[in-house]
Amino acid sequence: MFMLSSIHFFNTNVGYRLKEETMNRPEDDSTQLPVRDILRNFNRIREKLLEINAKKGYTVSFRAMREEIDSLGWNGILAKYHPDINVDDPAAFALFELYRFVYSTMKK
Repeated sequence: MFMLSSIHFFNTNVGYRLKEETMNRPEDDSTQLPVRDILRNFNRIREKLLEINAKKGYTVSFRAMREEIDSLGWNGILAKYHPDINVDDPAAFALFELYRFVYSTMKK
């Protein structure tokens, strides 16, 4: 019994040491992309996102909402879009939350 438990202890500690040594070793540099490739990938992703925003019109609507908040003020937005006022509109809550998000980005 003692022999079996000591072998088990030895095997589990050796496995633990191997895992620990593997984790403490630096990653192989050959698997990492060079900085230029990483930046190229980020730029490609950014260009795709800008293209999608342009096609969908998200940027235009965001700017329009900001202009409306600027012109009406937050109290005007509350009076116009708050769900308690627009009880007949099923999308009133979602639209008001969108205006609230745009307003929160303006305060930053």
